[in-house]
Amino acid sequence: MKYAKGIKYSLSFVALLYILGICFVPFVKPLKYNWTAWLVFGIYLLNLVFLWAIDGKKTTIMDDKEEATKEAKISQELLRDRNKWIV
Repeated sequence: MKYAKGIKYSLSFVALLYILGICFVPFVKPLKYNWTAWLVFGIYLLNLVFLWAIDGKKTTIMDDKEEATKEAKISQELLRDRNKWIV
């Protein structure tokens, strides 16, 4: 997933360059008034937002998993003990 961060940042940089190019580069200025170019750019931005959302907040801390498995084992043992008395 190291490459995913680089791809996300490079695609964001391309989007920023496109906006700056439309505003300041003379031979790209006609795209400012072309609705098809804006439609394609909007679809590009939606895909970019989707990529950012996919790689959102995925924090996995191993200590939390270990604690969760310990707590699950303890609760399983308690349920086993309780079931002994019921049967």
